[in-house]
Amino acid sequence: MRTHEYEQFRDREERDFSGDERDVWREARAVLRQADVIHLERRWTEQERARAEQMSAVEPRLARAVAGDDRFGIAEILAAGPELAQAWRHAWAPGQHPRGAALVAAAVDARRAGYHRPLPARILQELHTHYLAQRGGPELRPESLHQAWSWATAPTVPAGANSLLIGDDDRGYLAFDYLIDLPGQPPIPEVLWLAILDHAPLCDAYDIARNAYGEGHFGERFLAILVRAAQEGIGDSETLLWDLGIQPRPPEVALLDHERRLTALREILGEDDEQYLIAQHDVGICTMHCGRHEEALRIFEDVVCRGTSIRGCDDLLVLAGRFCAGLCVFGRDAQEGMALLESTLQDSVRVLGARHPATLWRRRKVAELLFDMGDTSGAWERVAPLQDDCAILPHDHPVAIMVRSLVQRF
Repeated sequence: MRTHEYEQFRDREERDFSGDERDVWREARAVLRQADVIHLERRWTEQERARAEQMSAVEPRLARAVAGDDRFGIAEILAAGPELAQAWRHAWAPGQHPRGAALVAAAVDARRAGYHRPLPARILQELHTHYLAQRGGPELRPESLHQAWSWATAPTVPAGANSLLIGDDDRGYLAFDYLIDLPGQPPIPEVLWLAILDHAPLCDAYDIARNAYGEGHFGERFLAILVRAAQEGIGDSETLLWDLGIQPRPPEVALLDHERRLTALREILGEDDEQYLIAQHDVGICTMHCGRHEEALRIFEDVVCRGTSIRGCDDLLVLAGRFCAGLCVFGRDAQEGMALLESTLQDSVRVLGARHPATLWRRRKVAELLFDMGDTSGAWERVAPLQDDCAILPHDHPVAIMVRSLVQRF
């Protein structure tokens, strides 16, 4: 229970009630007096944070709360979150605060897309018109822009530290952490992807482009960001481009850089850190493209083994490592390799869905390998439904382009 609500039932507050309201208040106070009160500090100790981090793998809201501990404290995020989420949901009603809700929606989607810096008010104001129009526009009887900003930045309780939007006109505005992981949110619209992509520095633009690819939004502007990121050695942009059939530089040159990065991450983060596992997977990709399949296979097997123990067998990196291991085996034994690829593909469909871009890419790769093996009928059985499922992707999405290229080979 939040301190603000608990304080309303102190004895000194009784004078603010009369008649039936006082009777109800006294009953509530009597209930609270039966409780053993445990005071939970706004900022948790290092031991408490460590235990929370252990549980965050199975509870995304707790993970987000731990990440935002420096600003609000874990308890405040978890306590204020449901109240803020309900306020946002109710604000869409006609005559309430639909314009304010649209501002919040734009800020939330910016963070869902991978941009976690405060956004200027100007950008949020430009983007919010799309969200407002999608919900009904003038039919919602939206409030003025000034009223919308006042509502969206008002604290949940007097003197509280949290609100739907955090920040000010000078620093920009950031959506409250808890709102990012709410279930049932609609897909991020194209207009937001492009707006924040143009605004973000390259390191953030890379994350946004990668997330857009994973959500089925992609095109020349996203591809250009990945190419620039690969030139700067940011993340796994280079290996992702290889998956898309684009080779920014010779794999032998890339391998040296990725091995140096892996060594640095081992010293800084240790071998069980997520970033280290991703970097190790990238080294495996480079090694595979150098034609050293047996060496790459050992790398992928290690990534899968340790990734499974840390993140579970259905983790995206584990699935990617399994599929790459299958490709390495396929180079020496097509039948054994295809069995591994098929097994990973089935799990990808189960975990991600048949139309997830990663699954579509793997479906296309299996069909391509079948075609190269001479099994044209088996390949076509895969390609025909794959064409239909790729219809959800933009025309210029790399996977859609690769599938059309494969169809032309029949």
